[in-house]
Amino acid sequence: MYELDALLLAPAVPDLLAQAVKLDIAPGPGGSRMSSDKETRFYLEPVLREHWPELGPITYITVIALYPSSQLVGHCDAPIHATRYHIPLQQNVGCWSFHDGHWQQLQIGRAYTMDPSLFHGAVNWGSTVRLHLIVDVC
Repeated sequence: MYELDALLLAPAVPDLLAQAVKLDIAPGPGGSRMSSDKETRFYLEPVLREHWPELGPITYITVIALYPSSQLVGHCDAPIHATRYHIPLQQNVGCWSFHDGHWQQLQIGRAYTMDPSLFHGAVNWGSTVRLHLIVDVC
């Protein structure tokens, strides 16, 4: 994952979190859940565009909830024809992301690019829910 230093979305985080709680992010099997694109687009895209007006067309958007003592098992996704951004909204010191051979603790309010076709995963060894906004942009 690569941090975009110029893009600080920290001021947007409270507004994005206020909308994210409206999503269906109850834990599924394995302790994680991805919100639907349609629901996430409805609640979070207007807030995201307000704080990031130069954002291009969104092809996919979701919030991934990773509950305490859970993991997103390492995997590779199909290649996408967009840029994927990870925007941490809520996490704790026990949250780690793995991407292409590197472990990282991502900072709330910053955007990170990642190639989903490379091996990646995440763990939450903390006591609170980790929420990441994922946005694919043309």
